[in-house]
Amino acid sequence: EKMLEQGTSVKDNYLKGVAYYLLAFVTDWMMVREADPDVQKEGYKKIINYAEDSVKCLQLVGQDFYIAETDLFYAESLSNLGRYIEKGSEEKRMMLEKAASVGREAVEHATRSGSPDAEGSALHALSKALHYLSTISTNDDEKKRLLEEALAYRERCYRIVETAFPFNDWLRGVNKSYRGLITEDLEKIEKEEPKKRALLESAVNDLKDGVSHCGRWVAARPVPSQIATLASYEDSLGALLNDLYTLTSDDSNLIRAVEVYEDAAEQFRKASLPSRMAESRW
Repeated sequence: EKMLEQGTSVKDNYLKGVAYYLLAFVTDWMMVREADPDVQKEGYKKIINYAEDSVKCLQLVGQDFYIAETDLFYAESLSNLGRYIEKGSEEKRMMLEKAASVGREAVEHATRSGSPDAEGSALHALSKALHYLSTISTNDDEKKRLLEEALAYRERCYRIVETAFPFNDWLRGVNKSYRGLITEDLEKIEKEEPKKRALLESAVNDLKDGVSHCGRWVAARPVPSQIATLASYEDSLGALLNDLYTLTSDDSNLIRAVEVYEDAAEQFRKASLPSRMAESRW
């Protein structure tokens, strides 16, 4: 906020743009640990306002890198509003379509910037928006198209992370986890039994890898917002292992599901999210 004050006082669009970006960044991480949907809604709206103000300033000084990075939080806030907060179907679709549009613009800015960091952020935002948009589609053909597009952008994002940030367990884990979640949704609309099993097993393996990478990162850097994110991935993995048990009757999957749910509950406790902890124990 002090940076924004200084940038405003000297009429420096670069300083103002970066200040608004940082405000969006910090507010975004605060929302990860927030359980109250009303507080979340206000927080996401703040991020959107910060991001819009940031982009307006940064466009005037040609800062493609920071525009792409800002659009990450812009698109993600729209995605989260559309999937988790808004109640009406039209409001949800409007938010998620806007998120995808912002994500596509972010990819253009990131490509011009030449930064793998910016490109990875933009691809992550776009893939997530398309994935969430698929969840409200009632048409299987549209849902499959959106999921396949989301998966293609996720694969691009993962390749960038593997090349540019091979030792960053957090980025590798996040991408593996989201790839698993997209594959899970593809499995749900697959009609052929052998393909369903292959997709489900692939989703489980990706989420296992994602949880492993993120777990190593959090063990060394126990940041509450990242602990909460790890717990959400573990919760999803537990559900997938339970589905795999139902499909295969392999008791080892059920035993592992219980272990994963217990660890997710413990991580939610550490992140001070008692309601999510209770959900994992159910």
